[in-house]
Amino acid sequence: MPARPSPGPGRRFRRRSLSTVLLNILFFVVHRLYFHPPSRYNGPLLWALTRVFYMLAFRSGQLAHKIKQFYEQYGDTVRVPNEVSFINSDCLRRRLWLSRAQSLPRVGGGPGLLAERQGAAGGLSVLPLALSAAGAVDAGLSAGSDGQASGEAPVFNAAIKEGIRLTSLVLLGLTRRAPSGGAIFCGAYFPEGTVVSYMQWAANVSAKNFTDPTEFTLERWLPPVGPRYQHDRTDATQPFLQGPRDCLGQNLAKMEMALTVGRLLYEFDLSVPAGMGGAGDVYGVGEVAAGGADEGGGDVS
Repeated sequence: MPARPSPGPGRRFRRRSLSTVLLNILFFVVHRLYFHPPSRYNGPLLWALTRVFYMLAFRSGQLAHKIKQFYEQYGDTVRVPNEVSFINSDCLRRRLWLSRAQSLPRVGGGPGLLAERQGAAGGLSVLPLALSAAGAVDAGLSAGSDGQASGEAPVFNAAIKEGIRLTSLVLLGLTRRAPSGGAIFCGAYFPEGTVVSYMQWAANVSAKNFTDPTEFTLERWLPPVGPRYQHDRTDATQPFLQGPRDCLGQNLAKMEMALTVGRLLYEFDLSVPAGMGGAGDVYGVGEVAAGGADEGGGDVS
């Protein structure tokens, strides 16, 4: 019986190439699942392997809702895929820089207004709908804006805070990257280059931070806080972030939102047509307005 001819060089090369590709894929999967620095944190399996699913959800406008579902399933910390994100407000670290920043000289008798991004525009695109849908005007908000200056009306300020909490100026977390030598964040060590973030909207509507998290409730912001809302973690809502890279234009944004919403309530009787104003409407508008998260955040420190 004649011997089988040995495979030619081309065939052996293809076999070796295929084996190399399969082994690389296997090593990549094992590394991502068991040896990658964020691998000790829970998260969806496929999202831990590739960022493709993250980008598909981002493109469809459902990323914020997906991340919120992951927190409900996996807890306060979620990994997707080379990023670790949190909704625990204890992870927000106040630095000495903040106290120094608040003591900067006043300009023209008021706080310095340095710069503003799209935060006010994003908030204003959803706040009137959120306030009207929640019946905030009927609850006395318009009376507060009529009788006092916007910045001095407690009910009005509480409504602005609650509207921002429900809609969030930035739906996704702005990222920070661990600097050279690594960093301690939220009580854990992260090697150099690890991306961490605080998911603002998911924290705002989490039952772990707020009672009745999807309800528009002014009582949680107005002193004295009632027994039902006394355990709310209002410090979880940080629409302008914290630290040396917080929003430079937050004073201007707050002023714009207060003046604009106050003027709208003073001039118009706002109401929501039947069938509109649900959580889906408010959050959907918020996603379009706020857009996606910035990917290139600064260092953790």
